[in-house]
Amino acid sequence: MMLIELIDQIMSYYWSNIYYENVVLELKNAKSNMRNMFAHIKPDVLHSIRTMDKSDLNTYNNLLESIHKNKGLWMFLRRNNRNLHRINGSDLNVPYKYLCMYCCSISGYMRFYICHQFLKLK
Repeated sequence: MMLIELIDQIMSYYWSNIYYENVVLELKNAKSNMRNMFAHIKPDVLHSIRTMDKSDLNTYNNLLESIHKNKGLWMFLRRNNRNLHRINGSDLNVPYKYLCMYCCSISGYMRFYICHQFLKLK
């Protein structure tokens, strides 16, 4: 019996590590990326979209697109960020459409200005 219990304990540690690497770390990284993106978007993007670096805009848009496509991750991140529920896969004809939808949802009364600035990026 001792050998079976030892093998069971070893397998339990092994699978808990696999779970941590594949699930918990992914969720922590996504939450950290969203926090960093939000900290950068608030002061920079909302006031000066056209002067932003295109690689940053592309990175944030890709992050939001991947969150939109991964429904489990979207549900997890939505608990701390209520504005994610406004991001959908609509057929906007705007460059960086996921970032545009997110910025419009957090901008309040500036949403028309934000949308206009994204349209000028074409």
